[in-house]
Amino acid sequence: MKKVVLTLVCFVVVALGAYTWKTHFVRTSSQIQTIPIQRIGPLSVQERQMIFKLIAQTIQDGLDGKERSYPDLNAYPSKWREEKTVYTTLYIGHNLRGYRGNLHHKKPLLHAIVDSAYEAAFQDSRFPKLTQQEFNNPDFYSYITIFGDEKQITFKNEKDIIKQLTPFQYGYILVYQPKRGGKKRGLFLPSVWKKNPNPRQFWKKLKKKAKLRETFFSNKFEVYAFSAETIRDLDSTMHQDAKRIQSALTAYKKLFLPNGHVR
Repeated sequence: MKKVVLTLVCFVVVALGAYTWKTHFVRTSSQIQTIPIQRIGPLSVQERQMIFKLIAQTIQDGLDGKERSYPDLNAYPSKWREEKTVYTTLYIGHNLRGYRGNLHHKKPLLHAIVDSAYEAAFQDSRFPKLTQQEFNNPDFYSYITIFGDEKQITFKNEKDIIKQLTPFQYGYILVYQPKRGGKKRGLFLPSVWKKNPNPRQFWKKLKKKAKLRETFFSNKFEVYAFSAETIRDLDSTMHQDAKRIQSALTAYKKLFLPNGHVR
C-alpha cells in the first residue's frame, strides 16, 4: 500500500512540475507571434563553406595587418546582397572569444559578415585582439547569426514585459535613454535562453547587459523582439562533436576497474 501511495505522489509531483514548466516557460503573446521567422533559405554545403572561408580570410587578413576586403556583390545571387544585421561569434573550446555585429546599420549580407567577423576578432572591448596562436587553435570556431526584422513590444509595466517574453524563439533588445549620459542598450540572442530559461531571470540579465540595475525599471524602456537564424560551420561542429564523444568514452572507461567491475 505504501508503494502505491508513493507512486501516486511521485506521479502528481512530476505532473505538477511539467505543468509549472509549461505555464512558466512556454509563454506566447499575440503580439510577438506576428514576427515572421526570416531566413535566407536553405544553404548548400558550398555556400556554408563560402561563409566560413570568408570569415577565416577576413580574420587572417587582420592578423597580417591588411585592410578588410569585401566581395564583389555583383558576383553573387540577390540573397547575399540583402540588407541584414549580422553578428559573428568566436569561441575557443567553451570560452567566448569575441562577439560583434552591425546592429545599428544594416549592410549587404556578405559585407556584414566581413565587418562582424573582423570586429569580433579585433574590436570586442572585452577581449584583447585575437592572436595568430589563438586563431590556429584546433578548438577555435565561429558561427554567424542573421537577424530578422525587429518588432517593438508595447507594455503597461515590467510584469507585462516579462509576460510577453517568448523563450527560445526570439531574441530581445532593451534600449534606455537616461536624462544624463549616453543611451544604454542590451541585446540577447535567442540562444541565451539556454542558460536563462526563466523569463524573469532572462529579463534581469538583459537589464544587466544594458548596464542597468536588475531592480531598475522605467516606462521609457524600449523593448524589441527579433527572430534570428544561426549558421554554423559544419566542419568545426563535427570536430566539436567528435571531441565530446571522445570525452564521454574516456569518462565511461574510467568507470571500470581492471577486473571489469564498476567503480
